[in-house]
Amino acid sequence: MLKRNLGRCLASLNMSKEALSCFNNALELDPKNTKAMYNSALLLCKLGETVKARELLINALKLNPNYEKDRTLLTWIPKRDIGVDSPPCLQRIWCTIRDGKLILHTSWRSRDIFRAMHMNMLAMTELQKRISEEVGVEVGSYVDFSNSAHIYEKTYWDVERFINVLERRRGSEVNSA
Repeated sequence: MLKRNLGRCLASLNMSKEALSCFNNALELDPKNTKAMYNSALLLCKLGETVKARELLINALKLNPNYEKDRTLLTWIPKRDIGVDSPPCLQRIWCTIRDGKLILHTSWRSRDIFRAMHMNMLAMTELQKRISEEVGVEVGSYVDFSNSAHIYEKTYWDVERFINVLERRRGSEVNSA
C-alpha cells in the first residue's frame, strides 16, 4: 500500500517514471493489487501507452469485477490538453460488469456525426467485445455520450446526397410493396 500511495504522490508531481516504478514495486509485492494496476493504467494512458493500460485494466477487471474504481481510462489529460488546438475527441472509457455482462460507456468531447461517429461506435463495441472475451463475461450494453455532435459545413453536400439516396430507396420500397 505504501508503494502505491507513494506512486500516486509522485504521479501528481508529474514524476511519471518514478511513479510507475512504485506501482511496479507494489505489483511485485502483491501481483493481485488491483489498485496498483489501475493507478498504473491511468498513468500509462497519460503517457500515451494505451495498449499497456488496457491490459492492466483487463487484469484488474478479471481479479476484482465488482470494484467500481478500477474501470475508467481517461484519454483527455487536462494538464497536457487544456491549451492545445485540438484535444482528443474521446475523453473517457468506463467499464462495468452487471449481471455477468460488460457494459461500456464512452464520453466524447466532440463528434462528427456523418464522417466519424459510426466508425467510432464500431471501434468501441469491438473493444468492448475483446475486453468481454478476455475477462470471461458476456457483452452488455454500449452507452455513448457526446458533448457536441455535429456535421461539418464542408460535408453538407455529401449528407444531402445521402439523404436523397435514402428517400429514393424508401420510395422504391413503397412502390414495390
